Amino acid sequence: MKKQGRKANSMSVFHPIGRVDVQVSIFAGAVAVLSCLITFFISYHLTYHNITGSLAARVQSIHSYAEQFLEEETFSGISEAGDMDSELYQQTHDLFYKIKVATGVEYLYTAKRTEDGQLIYVVDGMDPGDEAFRRPGDPVESEIAAELEQALEGEAVWPEHIKDTQWGKVFVAYVPFRGANGVIGAVGVEFSAESQYDTYFWLRVLTPMIALVVCLLTALCAAALFRRISNPTFQDLANTDWLTGLKSRNAYEVDVNNLDTRRQQQGMGMCLMDLDHLKWVNDHLGHQSGDEYLRCVSAVIRDLAPKGGAVYRIGGDEFALLVRDMTLETLRDWGASASEEFLRRQPDWNADLSLAVGCAVFEPDRDSSMEQVYLRADREMYAQKQANHQRQSR
Repeated sequence: MKKQGRKANSMSVFHPIGRVDVQVSIFAGAVAVLSCLITFFISYHLTYHNITGSLAARVQSIHSYAEQFLEEETFSGISEAGDMDSELYQQTHDLFYKIKVATGVEYLYTAKRTEDGQLIYVVDGMDPGDEAFRRPGDPVESEIAAELEQALEGEAVWPEHIKDTQWGKVFVAYVPFRGANGVIGAVGVEFSAESQYDTYFWLRVLTPMIALVVCLLTALCAAALFRRISNPTFQDLANTDWLTGLKSRNAYEVDVNNLDTRRQQQGMGMCLMDLDHLKWVNDHLGHQSGDEYLRCVSAVIRDLAPKGGAVYRIGGDEFALLVRDMTLETLRDWGASASEEFLRRQPDWNADLSLAVGCAVFEPDRDSSMEQVYLRADREMYAQKQANHQRQSR
């Protein structure tokens, strides 16, 4: 009898990582990362565009209101700090200051391009005592020069992202102001966005980290669940005989090997059973009848198996029973009962069918392994098989 060195039902919690485990982990991790990133980009852009869209609407309202009171002379008559004393400047500044306070914007101002091409501030709506206040003629900062140039070319610039400037994080929008001869200046509106900037910054930083953690956890969980769900199924397929539903030869060898390895042979009994004339049935009645023959004897052995006993199909027409704490006489009585029950249930084929049974029990003083128990049971089964043939010949 061939023995195998592997163990079923091993108590070790460590299992080597297989190729399928790796594939399942990679697939599950990739799906998790992709899901996280898609969710992030959708929510990020929806929220971001919602904020910038609402800000653009506010800018439109502010510009429409300010445009009613802005005069063309504001851009042509105010160019340097000395113009701050003029009535035109005072009126425009007061208007912008009131709009700024009423709407909650951070900065509200006008700007223009001088004849020599320099971008300068015209009227700033901030309090003159504020350090961020810009006087007429102050040059426009480089951070906002590109957008301001667009506005002076006649294109409204709406806030699409948060701009990190030297005076803070702001949403910036510019709307061109047109005079009789075209665009003569621009109105700049800036909303403070410190909290939004920090929120979106940490979203961009933390999202990849969260996606990585989720990827790892998903991969580990997927591998664990895959083993928990699939491996028992694979083991059942490997350890079950598909035709009879009994335990397979593989399961028999693993179980016997475990008994030897763990020194648990004490009290174990074994019955070997062999069908007579299976080849004759296959040759004369067909393999379907042979399968029926095997299923019949399998049902008998399974139905009569002692409590706690394990029944195996270990060959084409050979079966085995492993059971603990039964004497040799009790086992032989069980074998005789199984043979008689088979004779009652066997198919009506007008053939002399029979079941040969041999039994043996592990004896510590003469047996060192279950292999020796198997050999004694096999000799007894073979002797009964010979007796059956002699009887049938007579």
